[in-house]
Amino acid sequence: MKSISFLIMVTFILVGCGGSSDPEDVAKEFVVAKSEGNIGDMKELSIKGTVNFEELFSNCNKDAVKQLAKELKEKKHEIDKKRKDKNYKDINEKYDLKVKSFTNKYDQQLKMYKRKGDIFAMMELEEKVKKEIKPIFVEFIQEVDKNIDKETAESIVAIQFGKSAYEEAMRIISNKNIDNIDPQCSQKYFRLKKIDKVTLIESKGDAKDKKQVKLEVVFDDGSSKKIWSKLENIQGKWKVIQ
Repeated sequence: MKSISFLIMVTFILVGCGGSSDPEDVAKEFVVAKSEGNIGDMKELSIKGTVNFEELFSNCNKDAVKQLAKELKEKKHEIDKKRKDKNYKDINEKYDLKVKSFTNKYDQQLKMYKRKGDIFAMMELEEKVKKEIKPIFVEFIQEVDKNIDKETAESIVAIQFGKSAYEEAMRIISNKNIDNIDPQCSQKYFRLKKIDKVTLIESKGDAKDKKQVKLEVVFDDGSSKKIWSKLENIQGKWKVIQ
């Protein structure tokens, strides 16, 4: 059997990825992109949030995520040791004063919210303080270790503020400009197999900018699967939304 139907190949040549004015073709192209692990096409053919790329990347790059998480943990451990190291006493004291000076600005406001029992205001203020204080810790990390770049320092700070090393590693890897992943992993993630052909069964939707498309996907082992896709016309381009 052929790896992909002649019909889909012709469609790609005529309309190009993401350029089709036909929602049915976009739905077909999107299914094929998932089967082939084509990240670029998946992003082009869908709106943000249709595919959880962070989860997809972490599933298909588990070894890389684990390795990066390990490295981040080790770097954080080294920074924690330097916080107690007498050789870094001057730097530690300088940044302790910076942090104290920063938090003092909000002490009165926090005490006022406590007196009023305004829990939500307290929570909002605490989140604001966390967000604004992080750059101070990033500066500290880069001063005690000149070899750590800003992005890595920000990741260490995120871990210090409660994010797991694995989550941070997953975020970093998913943000890399990756256009393709292992097709077998993508197929497993989306519960697909290698595709032989995709056929339109039904297309419905009265609105000009909304469609529901039902496809039959035939795999190269002879099995098949019916898939519904929801699409919207966004600024003249049909995009898969679900």
